[in-house]
Amino acid sequence: MFLPVLQTVPQTGTPKIPYTFQRNGVYYLRVRIPKIIQENTNLPPIMRQSLQTKSSRIAITLVNKFINHLNDMRISLMAKSIQMNFASVMTFHDNGKPQSLTKYDSGNNKSDAENAIKHSVELEKLNIQHRVTDELVKLEEGGMRLSEAIEAYKDWKQKDTKKGKAKGLSDKAAKARYINFEILLLALGDKDIEAISGADIQSVISVLENMPIRNIKPYCDNKDLSVWVSAAKTREIPEDDLVSSKTVKEAFKDYQSLFSTFLTKTKFLLKSAPTAGLKVDFESQSYACFSNQQMKDVVDFWAKKEDSDYKWIILLGAYTGARRGDIFNLKLSSVRFDAACNRHYLFIEGGKTKAARRKVPIHNKLIAMGFLDFVTRLSTNRDLEQKLFKSFKTSHYITSKFRICLDSLSIPKINDELRRYSFHSLRHAVITEMASCNDYQLFQRVVGHKITKLGVSKIYTSEFKLEDYLPVIDCLDW
Repeated sequence: MFLPVLQTVPQTGTPKIPYTFQRNGVYYLRVRIPKIIQENTNLPPIMRQSLQTKSSRIAITLVNKFINHLNDMRISLMAKSIQMNFASVMTFHDNGKPQSLTKYDSGNNKSDAENAIKHSVELEKLNIQHRVTDELVKLEEGGMRLSEAIEAYKDWKQKDTKKGKAKGLSDKAAKARYINFEILLLALGDKDIEAISGADIQSVISVLENMPIRNIKPYCDNKDLSVWVSAAKTREIPEDDLVSSKTVKEAFKDYQSLFSTFLTKTKFLLKSAPTAGLKVDFESQSYACFSNQQMKDVVDFWAKKEDSDYKWIILLGAYTGARRGDIFNLKLSSVRFDAACNRHYLFIEGGKTKAARRKVPIHNKLIAMGFLDFVTRLSTNRDLEQKLFKSFKTSHYITSKFRICLDSLSIPKINDELRRYSFHSLRHAVITEMASCNDYQLFQRVVGHKITKLGVSKIYTSEFKLEDYLPVIDCLDW
């Protein structure tokens, strides 16, 4: 054969694929590199390379492309070598004999003619062997299916590394991200990847834009994704319940990663990606800022409620400006006392950014409302490293329930500038009020923003003290 197969490890129970062996079910390529290619490249005498797949169909596809590329390279290099030795280009009959003999530069016609015939025979052998190789690793009919490509992509993504560190997704993050691929499969069916077009991807984007937010009722009650994909195709979901444009854009990024980065640029299984040239418009609907009167209405509404996790989550948001996740992740031990300034404070260990780690004084109004008494009752006979608020499984429930509160206060969903009111609007209102009354760096530190415009002299001084933050919090009067 043109490219000799090395002895391979038996592939028990799976299709035998030339030029491969298996380890733990994963296919590996092993092939001897022709000498002429070794001389013109940096390839080793024997190529061993993991194909990073357990799928025989994918392995055959990869081997086929590699062997054909190797054959093309050898033909090109041999033709170049022969052409360099001939004084002019030599042509051949179909039987492999020279149609016209070309003189070599040696001046000995008889010797040159014999060498030319030898070269013609070698070229004919080369062509025959190349055709045999094509049939030997012929791609299975139908090509790679979308489901197989997605599974191969998942394996590749988990093994992907960056700067020596694993870049694979955690199980939880992967599950959330791979739902986009489930939608892709449900919308298109298990098609041959080469049959997927840009129009197909656009149709999937249309489905995504009409998908519901699946962590709210009634959509969270039915986990069957196919039900909501079918509903999205017929546009049955109310506009208020549709996913954001940001969610659609994130899904499209996943599709670009699959088709462009993985299938086209990494595995060379596609000549061009169906996502090429497509664009998803992303319009971030920014948050509205509550007015002072609206803040007073929200505070009065919850101050009258009986003690509950949700009551104190809202009131903490109104008097600290902390992010939803910062409050959700507070522990019992996060409520502390600073004897130097005689004030209780919240210690936020971390959050969205590095600047999220900070101390936030507890507003005197919160203490007067009974927040410290609430914490004391919860702390009795409990591990202080447990969460302060245990009624919510995820922080997303905070946002959905807050909307109910706003409806009862007749606060609209959006303001005149088409910005929406949500739990994050508390943070906007707090920051707006703090910025109007305090030193810029101080309020940045309290709300967990990266400190900007910090003078050189301040870098060499100690951290801000808790008492420095008191005026920042105490200016909030609602």
